[in-house]
Amino acid sequence: MKRSLPFLTVSALMALLPLSSQADTFANRLERIQQTGVLVAGYRETSVPFSYLSPDKPVGFGVDMTKRVAAAVQEKLQMPALELRWNAATLSTRLPLVTTGTLDILCATDTHTKARESQVSFSSTFYVAESGALVAANSTISQLSDLQGKRVAVPAASTMETLLTQMQQEQRLSVELIKTQTNRAALQLVRDGHADAYINSMAIMAGEALKADNAGSFKMVNLGLNPEAFSCMLPANEPELKQLVDTTLNDMMQSGELEQLYNQWFNSPIPPFGRPMNLPLNDKTRAAYAAPNDQPLQ
Repeated sequence: MKRSLPFLTVSALMALLPLSSQADTFANRLERIQQTGVLVAGYRETSVPFSYLSPDKPVGFGVDMTKRVAAAVQEKLQMPALELRWNAATLSTRLPLVTTGTLDILCATDTHTKARESQVSFSSTFYVAESGALVAANSTISQLSDLQGKRVAVPAASTMETLLTQMQQEQRLSVELIKTQTNRAALQLVRDGHADAYINSMAIMAGEALKADNAGSFKMVNLGLNPEAFSCMLPANEPELKQLVDTTLNDMMQSGELEQLYNQWFNSPIPPFGRPMNLPLNDKTRAAYAAPNDQPLQ
């Protein structure tokens, strides 16, 4: 005898579908969040102290900002409860996850550039990253010109890869560029003597050094390259969501709450390491907090 399927309401059927496949049924992202009761946030597994796993849950500066945004969304939509669902993102998957509607927000180490604005939207800048080189403690590299002829490790699909490739093409810098899949791999190349320098945001490199057992065998050099604006990555064409995120972050900046959060993650002992990074808030970021904006620096 043929068994009949149980009757399902439209709302029950919707609950069985992936959130990304439901996007077209709602007027905008906030309506989708309200109707599904879920905000899907991205996180990075190893970007200490911005966004990382410790030991099996997302923590970090960007994670706490995301939680603050989620609370603002819940209040704005007058929801009795809101599930904050975490979804891991990498250098190669972050853009597709946002553009396909899988993620509602990603606050990690993503640089706001004019080129990326054609695919995604960005929040107000929450950190202005200064770029540098991580080298062996006994290295003679102290400025950009010292990199000529050297082996340089850089994460693939990063803004640093784009910048260094451009400098090579314009013959402003002659280096052997070694592209890695992760920041950890770039640091390991320096540690093992297979690269002379690892180039990235100094905050990201400080986080990688913190994780290393032999952190004292490295030093960082400020190369004076163009600063980068770290912002929360958001779906494009969602002005209501962007306005809510910007308002939340801007209020945190101007009240001093965001600087307190920064000091908690950059200048205090953090899990699971039990020691601080000791990276004071730089002047460019302090200026961004005094006058919040969502303008790219590249």
